[in-house]
Amino acid sequence: MAKSRLFVTLVRSLSNTASNGPKPFEDIPSLPGRGLPFLGHLLHLSKQPAGVKRMWENVDGLRKKYLKADELLLRLNLPPFNPLNGRVVILFDPDDAKEVYAHEGKFPLRGPPFDAMLMMRDKRPDIYSENRGLLLEDGEKWYNIRTKVQQDLLRPKSAHFYLDSIQSVAQELVDIIRAERTLESHEISDSVYCFKRYAFEAISLIALDTRLGCLKAEIDPKTKETFEAFVKFSHSSVGLLFSVPTWRFLPPRWNKHYRQGEDAQTILLDFNKHKVLEAIERFKAKETDKADHEKPVLEKLIKKLGHDSTLPIVTAIEMLVAGVDTTSNTLGMFLYHLAINPDKQDKLRQEFMSLGTNLTVKDLDKMKYFRACLQEHFRLIPVGPSTIRMVRDDCVIKGYQIPKDTVCLWFNSLFGRDASIFENPEQFLPERWLEKKKTFSPFAVRPFGHGPRMCIGKRFAELELQVATHKILTNFAVKWKNPGPLTYGFALINQPDQKMHFQFEDLRK
Repeated sequence: MAKSRLFVTLVRSLSNTASNGPKPFEDIPSLPGRGLPFLGHLLHLSKQPAGVKRMWENVDGLRKKYLKADELLLRLNLPPFNPLNGRVVILFDPDDAKEVYAHEGKFPLRGPPFDAMLMMRDKRPDIYSENRGLLLEDGEKWYNIRTKVQQDLLRPKSAHFYLDSIQSVAQELVDIIRAERTLESHEISDSVYCFKRYAFEAISLIALDTRLGCLKAEIDPKTKETFEAFVKFSHSSVGLLFSVPTWRFLPPRWNKHYRQGEDAQTILLDFNKHKVLEAIERFKAKETDKADHEKPVLEKLIKKLGHDSTLPIVTAIEMLVAGVDTTSNTLGMFLYHLAINPDKQDKLRQEFMSLGTNLTVKDLDKMKYFRACLQEHFRLIPVGPSTIRMVRDDCVIKGYQIPKDTVCLWFNSLFGRDASIFENPEQFLPERWLEKKKTFSPFAVRPFGHGPRMCIGKRFAELELQVATHKILTNFAVKWKNPGPLTYGFALINQPDQKMHFQFEDLRK
């Protein structure tokens, strides 16, 4: 195993050096022909049984079929991923991702696959007249909003402000687990629904400065409608990304994915706009001289950007759209790894127990084994199976010329399980992240991205996961009760494609 990793490392190092200058882009190994009109080689990536949901398995198959062992780039024609010219290169070496990040420049581009969602947003000038949001904007417009909001969102103190409140929400999660589990066996057959309610409540507290009551026995009908719209929007987005883009050349609402997505978006936008406008009036009525670190995020953004700016509404919407499914599914799948590795669960519980029941900011920094467990989970099941960037300028990767306006795509789901990168890749071994000298690329696992476009909600997501896991493991022993292992697939992010059936046994006092 060690010799194999050494060989691959040597090949990767040597292949970045071209003796006679960079080789032309067309020399990168590719599939035969250019594929179908409009779709290019997309059917090769989406063929069954893996389909779109587990596209990385198809990509791995293409690698084995078309590349030699020392070839780590694959050239494809994929107009849905790059409508400009169809040029897409798939990377199989995490250090090449580092190279792409190094050339993404001041205004990183993720490419045009989200044009349908931009079209939807353009129909709502009441919200998106200034900017269409961090998730979808590119170039200078993205940079404009990023520079205005990132300090308030990425500063650790901004997340720490909510520690006590999030612990209160997490306690409600524990209470709802107790209320909804079966009386005798203490099982919940669809636990993710509880986790989604927790994530929606927690991120609404942060983004909208309000408690919605998602963890109450009876949820407000309007809140429930909005909650369900998140699910519909996510499903429609996948359809828009991986189907013939008829919305480009026919009336957009003739496309069922576009129609469903736009209808769900209307519910989300109206709800969030109403809640932010309510908050603005609330802040006006109680303006204080508190220091910024003593104010909620939404209040700081409104003060900085002005009461008439729509950017606080846009930012709040982005936080909810990005923060509900990601946190809830990560929490559920993370608990799965802890449940099927009870020795790791016990070790993590010991760390939690040593910190007590009510966490302080200093306690968060002491959770070294938690961070190792979470990173190991992300290695096995990343939030997103892939990362996409459009190259801003000509660059060279693996000795090949990569022209400007080429989309570079890499699959985090493949990096994490590559035996040439990680020893025992199928085993859940958090201890590998505690070793001082690591043998793998730091770019093999980047759950929140890297560089100027890294996830702006990183601090809040980490806090929600830390607090929820702490509350759950200090109250329950968690066991996986599904008859087989967890299966999951891509639906804008990685999500379980089955119900998550856990047992939550009370700990002996």
